[in-house]
Amino acid sequence: MHGTLHRGSREPARARRPRGAPKGRQVDPKALEEVQALLGEHAWDWRAALNGLQRFILDHLGDPEAILVLDETAELKQGGMTFGEGRQHAGITGQAENCQTVVFMAYVTAHAHALFDFRLYLPRGWCASRERREDSLSSGRSRRRMSSGVSSGSSASI
Repeated sequence: MHGTLHRGSREPARARRPRGAPKGRQVDPKALEEVQALLGEHAWDWRAALNGLQRFILDHLGDPEAILVLDETAELKQGGMTFGEGRQHAGITGQAENCQTVVFMAYVTAHAHALFDFRLYLPRGWCASRERREDSLSSGRSRRRMSSGVSSGSSASI
């Protein structure tokens, strides 16, 4: 599909890849099924996994001169049912788009870097609608971060 155009668009067509499949390379179907099972069929505590990753990073990459780097990334969306999706600034296009925004924090040393933490940004529309949040949330706890205050830590509980 590389190079094919959507009808009526100058944008290249994108083949949908299965959830969990890496971009740009062939994957053994058995391995892909195992990854999909891990992501979708088994219950696991993502916060505990992230805490374990953070401990591992500090134990193995710990450096007194390390820095934390924040990166706000928008994933363009169509529709309106994805949790946190809404019309907001998308850095990828430089304009307001329907998207979901995640802020990633990376731990960076002179020799290595690793994902350290992340947070989903909730647009005002999601924060204002208790019914919308409750319909979408599997957990009753979330935080809203103002786009301009993500790196400074300003937030309000919802």
